[in-house]
Amino acid sequence: MKNPTLHRRLLLNAVAVSGVIAVGMGLASYFWGPIFHPDVTAPVLYSQLKYLGGMMGIIGVIMFSCLRTIETKANRFGGAALIVFGGGLAQITSLSFSSLTYALSSVVISAWLFYSLVFLPLVYFWMWRYEKQVNAPAPAAAAAAQETPAAPPPPPPAEQPGGETA
Repeated sequence: MKNPTLHRRLLLNAVAVSGVIAVGMGLASYFWGPIFHPDVTAPVLYSQLKYLGGMMGIIGVIMFSCLRTIETKANRFGGAALIVFGGGLAQITSLSFSSLTYALSSVVISAWLFYSLVFLPLVYFWMWRYEKQVNAPAPAAAAAAQETPAAPPPPPPAEQPGGETA
């Protein structure tokens, strides 16, 4: 991208949106989980819903922690994104074809699967690429290093009278 400031700002916005979605879904699952999942009536499932909501909230906080120095935080963001991606894979593989069709008809589940399986990996790879570009040596320094001539080879050993080398 020709404008590095704009590139950084767009990436910061994408990472911030990732964090907002994760914290928002975490809070929604924690406080209003049964509203989104009316089939959850057992106390163990209700507790699990709150547990996962808390985890998503913390994952969102980890994503927010990458905003200050985004140039060096691709691995941290990638770890958080990998956790969410793994959850999305587990969710989609646990559904049979008929329940997958039903689940994808739900706007919330479809949006969540898109977020975890498409959006987050794209933002991570964008962030990784940006980190590599920003932390790469400057082209002038790299060119200067290439233009510096190598040291000449040492001279061959001098021959002593009598055919011996020193």
